[in-house]
Amino acid sequence: MPKTPAKHSLPSLIAPAEHAEYIRSRHPNAELETCKGVVLLYQNSVLRRAVSRHRPTLQEGWCRGELWFMEYEGVPVALCGRFGLGAPATALVLEQLASLGASAVVAVGTAATLSPELDAGSVVLCDRALRDEGTSHHYAPAAPYAYADPALTSAYACSLSAASLPYTPAVSWTTDAPYRETKAEVEAYQRCGLTTADMEASALFTVAAYRGVAAAVGMAIADSLVERGPRQERPEVASSLDRLVDAALTTFVSQSTDSRGPNHSDGGMEQ
Repeated sequence: MPKTPAKHSLPSLIAPAEHAEYIRSRHPNAELETCKGVVLLYQNSVLRRAVSRHRPTLQEGWCRGELWFMEYEGVPVALCGRFGLGAPATALVLEQLASLGASAVVAVGTAATLSPELDAGSVVLCDRALRDEGTSHHYAPAAPYAYADPALTSAYACSLSAASLPYTPAVSWTTDAPYRETKAEVEAYQRCGLTTADMEASALFTVAAYRGVAAAVGMAIADSLVERGPRQERPEVASSLDRLVDAALTTFVSQSTDSRGPNHSDGGMEQ
């Protein structure tokens, strides 16, 4: 929790607009307003495979990590990865993307299950997350949960169903300290109906709401906090992550097609 009372209500010394101004002084065409959505990727291997499949164009220096542009089914979208793991890294890159005009993000990553019914490779769609990380409390008053954008999450769910990718709605426990997860916490959160543990979702939802960005989260189960076992590579996890990425891209296409509002553009992204 912040040491300063009501920290979330105080003005910031550093505005995200400073990032946009600096980037545009070096890259005058740096803008994401015409981009229909950005897929955030936490695992480098998932980004490598997505780049190999879709052949996007790298935009160097626009934000922390790597930002790749492409047209997917004629709609301008982006992939962003290699920015790090955890709530602080996610908040930082989301602030930078929002400052350049990003209006929607779907994060794709892995989670640990709190439920014996979810096996490795199972897909979950997170609609809210327990705020057991520090970053979100600098943006919003203390509250148990942070919430996904309902419209974007619903559209993502439709894309998953259309791709015949089964998913489970999930309430996730977001924590900064994966090596300090305890049995007592797992048992308590199971009783509260939580089904997964992750490191970013609650911060992503909170910062996105603060900046007016729609955010959704899809995750593949990679390990278990119920039945611990040796860490191993699981091809079913990689397959689910790749399909989650493609469904996220399809979601942006569907929203672009369904909503010809103020953000609609008939042209591609300026490159």
